[in-house]
Amino acid sequence: MHTRMDWKLPRVEHLAVIGDSFTLYRPGLEMVIKDKIDNPESVSFAASALSFGRISKVQMKATYTIEYFGQEEITGKVPTWHLRLSPKPASVNPLTELWVDANGMVRVAKISAKNGDTTTVRLIDIEKNIKMGLDDFRISYHGSIKPVSAAVAEISLKRSLNTALTRMDNHHRSLSSIAADINTDRSNFQLGDSDVSQGTLVLLPKKGWRQMYARIDWIKPRAENIAVIGDEYMLYKPNVNAVYRGKISKVTTLDTSGGVLAFMGMSRVQIEKNYQVELIDREKMSGGIRTARLRITPASGKFKYADLWVDGAGMVRQVKVTETNNDTNSVLLYNIRKNIKVNADVFIMKVPKGAKIIKG
Repeated sequence: MHTRMDWKLPRVEHLAVIGDSFTLYRPGLEMVIKDKIDNPESVSFAASALSFGRISKVQMKATYTIEYFGQEEITGKVPTWHLRLSPKPASVNPLTELWVDANGMVRVAKISAKNGDTTTVRLIDIEKNIKMGLDDFRISYHGSIKPVSAAVAEISLKRSLNTALTRMDNHHRSLSSIAADINTDRSNFQLGDSDVSQGTLVLLPKKGWRQMYARIDWIKPRAENIAVIGDEYMLYKPNVNAVYRGKISKVTTLDTSGGVLAFMGMSRVQIEKNYQVELIDREKMSGGIRTARLRITPASGKFKYADLWVDGAGMVRQVKVTETNNDTNSVLLYNIRKNIKVNADVFIMKVPKGAKIIKG
């Protein structure tokens, strides 16, 4: 079997599978991984899933206990047979589910690891029996990159992650205040629209006994002011002369920018205590700023995960939170000034008399 996959999200990756071996190229991390797709330490579950497209009926029966779960329609109203494959013995490979169409083609493959992680591969816009050459399955990369095994790649990624977290921790210790321009982009997954805001920020990160203090004055698309002290927020909307007050922890999503900003002032201990952390990629931001893109996932909570873009000094310059409903909330800081003197009065919201108070 020869297979080629070119990923765009969550990072650019190029994967080629020839027989039972794969090559995975991650340009952002300048990493090439070569290994067997059946290696338990392999990072390519997607390659393993696709391998079921080449297994014969005899091989499948010899290797797996097969259960039939009936007929199901998948995306595009394609009728399929749903099969579950349990490996013999159970300790060798993860559990696999297949959705097979009337022509015997595996349209969807889902692999479930023993730790509960799952990888699902779906094929759409399928073209069969097209002419292809061997060059289509060759992955090109710079000659200075030395290929490594999946196990070695895992060690390298852990070291790179540790470096990024250490820089964040050192930056957190030395940081007393931030003043910056701020952009936010709130996107609604169902409607496909977004709400972009621009303004200014003053932030005192949480340290020891001191709570986080933040003040944002929005300029576009409309003037609004928000102050955050610890878990309490106050939002003033001049156009309706109303003040909204409440606790960030009780907001149903992290739609409040104050909630997202909390990630920018977290120490390494706070992050590792509350989230699973992984290094997604290395990316350049506007202005050529090099960053490590980290993804933090809560064990349980009100959002799916958050991506943090951390620069070489350990400063979190951008945060993008993906909610459980796939809505997103991004916060970007620029024109950053650190450790400036901040007057405490800036965090006291002054509103006109007669403003309506609405408690959240």
